[in-house]
Order: sequence, then C-alpha cells, then structure tokens
Amino acid sequence: AHTRVCLDPLSDKYGKLGANLHAMTYVKGGVEKMPFADSSWDVVTSINNFDHVSDPVMGLMEVARVLKPGGKFRMIVELHAEPTACEPQAYTFARLRMLFDVVKLSVVRESATEACEGPETQAIPRCPKYDHDNPAARDAWWVVTAVNNKTAAA
Repeated sequence: AHTRVCLDPLSDKYGKLGANLHAMTYVKGGVEKMPFADSSWDVVTSINNFDHVSDPVMGLMEVARVLKPGGKFRMIVELHAEPTACEPQAYTFARLRMLFDVVKLSVVRESATEACEGPETQAIPRCPKYDHDNPAARDAWWVVTAVNNKTAAA
C-alpha cells in the first residue's frame, strides 16, 4: 500500500486550495519535529522547503530518524548566495553535503542547475547546468537523492 503525506506548517490552509481533492493526507507540522515513528517511511521527499527551515540540522536528523534503513530521501532545494527573511538558509553544495554526512545520508544521485527565470521548481528543466568552475556566489537548484545509512535496530 502507498501512503502519501504532506507535512507542512500551513497544511491546514491547503483545503481552501483544493488539496482535499486528491489522495494525500495533510499534517500540520515542521520538518524539525515530525509526528511520525522512527523508521516509518521508505521515502521522504522535500521540494523547495529546506531553505525555509529554521534548523536544517534538526530537520535532516528528523528525516534520517523517520526513514527506514536504506530508505531514500529526495530533495530539491534552492541554494542562495545570501539568506533572506523568507529563506533564512544560505547553503553551498559543500555545506549541504557535510550536513548529509553528519546524519548518515549518502548522496547517490545529484544534479544542479543555475537559478533561472520561471515558476520555482517548474523552471529547473529549462535552467542551464550549474557551472561548478565559476567561483561567483549565485543562486542554484540542487536535486539530490540520498540513502539512509542507519542500520536496523537489533
């Protein structure tokens, strides 16, 4: 059986937008303290939200906690050269990889694009590939799949 759950601090507002018209359960809450049991999910997906969280380390620790051993974490995140009021996290590729290592999430697939004009994540397929040789600070998109390296409890 497949269960789809959206965890979002604003999820109680989504019904007004028609969210109740499809097979998704909406749970009000944040990634830093998920209301799910340990090792309860095969897959966790985060689309354009990790640059909005207040504590990314706690958020990633929670992702690792709720993922089953070997479970996959799929994240699309906007990397910003500078933080903003709405997007307080200014990530670099190196910082995110270090955070993944700390919580034992191993990157198995990734791609990066330059930020480009368009409606958020829908623009990613049209954005040019990120030039890692260009040292200029700039915004980008990082699409990553990671595997949870924790082992099952004995």
